[in-house]
Amino acid sequence: MSINVPGKNQIQLRTLQSGDYFGEMSFMTGGPRLATVTATAEMRVFEVTGDSFREILEHQPSLLKQVSEDIHRRLVEKEEAVEGTRSQHLGQTSSDILIPISEFF
Repeated sequence: MSINVPGKNQIQLRTLQSGDYFGEMSFMTGGPRLATVTATAEMRVFEVTGDSFREILEHQPSLLKQVSEDIHRRLVEKEEAVEGTRSQHLGQTSSDILIPISEFF
C-alpha cells in the first residue's frame, strides 16, 4: 500500500498480507481514496458492496468499531509517513472516526 506525495517520491505505507483488507476509508466515509494498492504476486480479491456490508453490520455491529480503529491507525501511519513526524491524528480517537462512519451507514 503506497501513497503519492507531491514533491516527494511514492511512499510505501505497508505490505498487506493474506486476509488483510483495503479501501475501507473511502468505502466507509464516502471520501476520496488516500492510497494505492499494487499487487506484487497473483492474488484473489473479494469486493464487499455497501448493501452487503450493511447486512454484515446487522449481524455483527461490533465490526464497525473494529474498522474505525483500523481507519484511525492507518490515518496515523499515513500522516507519520508523509510528515516524518508524529501524527496530529494521535489526538483523535477511533470514536471520533466512528461517528461519521455510523452516519454514512
